[in-house]
Amino acid sequence: MESRLTDTQRELRDNCKNFVDHHLAKMAAQIDITGSFPREFIYLMGKQGFLAPLLSSEFNGLGCDAMGFNLISTEMNKACSNARSLITVTSMVCYAIARWGSKELQIKWLPGLASGEFIGAYALSEPDIGCQASAVALTVTASGDCFILNGSKKWISFGQIADVFLVFGQLEGKSVACLVESHHPGVSVTPINHMMGCRASMLAEIQFQDCAIAKSNLVGGVGLGIPAVAMSGLLVGRLSVASGCVGMAQAAMEAAFDYALQRRQFGQKLIEFQLINRLLAEMKTRVAAARALCFYAADALDHNVPTIDEQIIIAKYFAGGMVNDVLRDAVQIFGANGCREGTLVERFYRDAKIMEIIEGSNEMLQLKLGKRK
Repeated sequence: MESRLTDTQRELRDNCKNFVDHHLAKMAAQIDITGSFPREFIYLMGKQGFLAPLLSSEFNGLGCDAMGFNLISTEMNKACSNARSLITVTSMVCYAIARWGSKELQIKWLPGLASGEFIGAYALSEPDIGCQASAVALTVTASGDCFILNGSKKWISFGQIADVFLVFGQLEGKSVACLVESHHPGVSVTPINHMMGCRASMLAEIQFQDCAIAKSNLVGGVGLGIPAVAMSGLLVGRLSVASGCVGMAQAAMEAAFDYALQRRQFGQKLIEFQLINRLLAEMKTRVAAARALCFYAADALDHNVPTIDEQIIIAKYFAGGMVNDVLRDAVQIFGANGCREGTLVERFYRDAKIMEIIEGSNEMLQLKLGKRK
């Protein structure tokens, strides 16, 4: 698949790698420790077009294809899962608005979301509803020219600092999606801190109490909230997470190789022990397999093949398990040195577990795949 990349895609990857090496890598550990993602760095990512790269330049995006998006997610997550998470969420919101939103909503929100002027959040998960998107309980009631929202959302990435939420609910038994500004009357935000991994994704619980919004804030038609708007956003989100897993695992594998070449035990380098060789060989194979699946999934999205959904689910399912295997073995190679807070493998070990849960748990994805011929 590498040989099939275009010059444009390679240039995009090189530009992203340069940005990560010169800006993101040096502050990734501190972002994790503080549990806060700096707004000034969000602006910097937006200036480079990395927040919503799938958008056209008309809306401050890069106009890249899914393959380019895959490469960006991979490079970002070689340094920081939180930065990749921001790209994931922003792209999910922007993709949904660009595909299903009115021209007025596109003009109002997309340029600012892509530049970092606004922060968007994807408000799908609820306190009692996780992976089962079709079971969302938030109610949307029509009243004159308004919709009235009542209910709550939980585990919403960047909900603490979001300017606008893409909210999913039920209107007379039919799913709907709408945009709600965070400062709107009837909206309250409760931060969720001290998470195990992706600590600077700034999660929040969002309460909507008699929150009245204009009907023009509807994204897509009535009945399209989950099957169209939410699912199209999840395609992008799952691809980004899968690609991010590849980047995270690649960085951990390289760190483990370097450590095994330097560390000596019993009079020889770690890499000379057959058991260590086995761990490194398994890492290399798993990363290569996950990268190929992500390339295949991105290619499917770019060419709109009938099995897009399944290919992306396969990539996310495999990559989520893969990154946990790789990080477990990387920490094992580092030993006690890999258990110290602030080291890359320790941070990524915590982040890796989150990848098996977000955008559809591995168990839920396994059920989806297992029921299809």
